[in-house]
Amino acid sequence: MEKQKDHGRELEDRKRRFILVLDGNAGERYYTSMILQRFEYNVCTVGTVGEALEFMSLAQPTLLIADATLPGGSGLTLLEMMRKDVRLADVPVVIASYSGDASLEQECRRLGCAGWMVKPLSAEALYRTVQAVIERTPRRSMRIATHLKADLGSGASDVATVISEHGMFVQTPKLLPVNTTVPVKLVIRDGISITTTARDA
Repeated sequence: MEKQKDHGRELEDRKRRFILVLDGNAGERYYTSMILQRFEYNVCTVGTVGEALEFMSLAQPTLLIADATLPGGSGLTLLEMMRKDVRLADVPVVIASYSGDASLEQECRRLGCAGWMVKPLSAEALYRTVQAVIERTPRRSMRIATHLKADLGSGASDVATVISEHGMFVQTPKLLPVNTTVPVKLVIRDGISITTTARDA
């Protein structure tokens, strides 16, 4: 029950925040924003430094993820501008680049970026970087919200609402004793299911 409350508070906190994604490539903007939304973050996207500055003059993001190379500027240029702006100086910035150039990363760190990622971005790298930068208690494993029918062997219609690398959260009509091992059948869609065993923690 306490875990469910903590997850609920975490979701409410996320709803009040948003991540701004700046990338000159529309496909990569879409890809990054879709992954972040699957991780239950609110996301806004822009394609140029000018659009980013205009957007941030209206609303301050919790985090900016910017491409290192952009049309009419770069993520590093924007980072430098933000550090000189009192309103935006404290907004954490993560720079993403196809280049593994150590001097570029060093310059990024010198300017005060909160993180550096090499493209193409993987879901895991994106998740761990965002968690480390903006979450009070970073999670060690990815969590994805879901809504799958689950059968814990009782015949009752339970629902799995969160799945992570190291477990899942299943809403059940009755509490189970801690460390109870139960069979779990997750219904992905009609005719397709996964069966395993799990221990209640």
